Amino acid sequence: MKALNGLPLDDDIVDRILIFSPDFTSLKNTILTAKAFHSVFKLHPKSIIRAVAYNVVGPALPQALRAIRYRIPAQDDADEQPEGEFDDSWEAEIGEHGSILPVEVVQLVENARAFRSLEEVFSLRHKDRRYNASSQLSFIESWRFQRTMYRIMLYSRIFDGPRYVEMIEEFDDEDEDGENKDLVDRLAKERRRRRKFLDDFSDEQLLQVHSVSRFLREVFLWAGHHDFADQEILGDSALSVGPTAIYECFESKCRGPVEDALEYWDIHDGGNALVFISGYLSYPLTQIFEERKLKLPLEDSSHWKSILDSVEGEMDTCARCNVVKGFDLLGPSTFDYLSAKHPDFAFMRLPLLMKGHLGFSQVERPYFDSLIRTIPSNGTLYEYVIQAILGSNYKQPEFADLKPDDWLCMDCVKKVLEENLHLWLLDKRIQAGDNVPTEDCWYGWNCRTQTHKQSHAARLNHICPQTKS
Repeated sequence: MKALNGLPLDDDIVDRILIFSPDFTSLKNTILTAKAFHSVFKLHPKSIIRAVAYNVVGPALPQALRAIRYRIPAQDDADEQPEGEFDDSWEAEIGEHGSILPVEVVQLVENARAFRSLEEVFSLRHKDRRYNASSQLSFIESWRFQRTMYRIMLYSRIFDGPRYVEMIEEFDDEDEDGENKDLVDRLAKERRRRRKFLDDFSDEQLLQVHSVSRFLREVFLWAGHHDFADQEILGDSALSVGPTAIYECFESKCRGPVEDALEYWDIHDGGNALVFISGYLSYPLTQIFEERKLKLPLEDSSHWKSILDSVEGEMDTCARCNVVKGFDLLGPSTFDYLSAKHPDFAFMRLPLLMKGHLGFSQVERPYFDSLIRTIPSNGTLYEYVIQAILGSNYKQPEFADLKPDDWLCMDCVKKVLEENLHLWLLDKRIQAGDNVPTEDCWYGWNCRTQTHKQSHAARLNHICPQTKS
């Protein structure tokens, strides 16, 4: 097309420049660069915005749009929701010439950012543990994951957990004999609708829903530091609120965002809401699997193949004990995530791994805590402490063959710390030029006096074994 923009470029070329913007911020900056760019944008705003939306979201854009465009009906209209078809086609999302509104752009960007972060976690936990800052999923694997995330998001919006919790008030005071027909009818209807939604998916897509929902449960349980005793209902409650709330739990490392959304309901108390939320996704999935004569996914790692075509390091062994631990091996990239499962690796409890009573010493404990506080913001406890020990010449002989880049299981990392953490502390004191007492306490690290008498703790060296029986 002949240039109408005042630039020595055809309008078609300018249009191509705009649609290749990687995000909406870049698009905005380009448009503001010159009136010529703005003029071309005004000629084709729908197609340009749709193209940039694709650049931001990826090929899961139809599912992303469908999820944000679903409007949860008012409570009075809840019973009138149809049980009809759930069209998942591109045309059903945006139409041949559909517009994407500014408010939708904001939601698309926010959801894409959250789901990319969750994809990075998924990649770390189930694809390749060596990378914690970028997803290693292939284009196809990423598309499967993202598309399924948006489908689960839509499912959670249609079958909204907070709505169920709010709705139970109308049943709580009825039929004290337990024969609440309205409650039974409503539950049956909801289960039919859930099943109808899922039944439109292929066998392969249902397996993907199962796997990604299982991953989301993992993330939520990790974020809440749960003991996994009540993981089923906790996981169901999180799924009923949706993936974005689970992402917020991951970011804040607490289950607050899910609990806040379910503010009317105590998860542990149950009640009528329990019958709507229990088996939230697993119940209809199991029904469909059985009806289609599909094998139920195994509890082992094999079900991740519904998303992943290949996996790196699944059968890797611990460098010390040679036990196969795969994705549960600790290293610089995995420590921050996996250590949350192990309370001994928390900053406050780490000194307690030192020998004897050093973790309660009036001198050594404050000094240890001060060292931990000096870890750079871009560093990790693993790099600062564990790798330092593994690369040192002071570590105990039984760990002589271990190197800083070795992958270890949790038990072996704990053993490394138990046997060497006091030596790491002593080395730090020597490097800092501290006047470490030359006279050893007879009771060494087993001395109890150091825990309550500072003068004694400062006068004698306790980073040594007991010499008096």
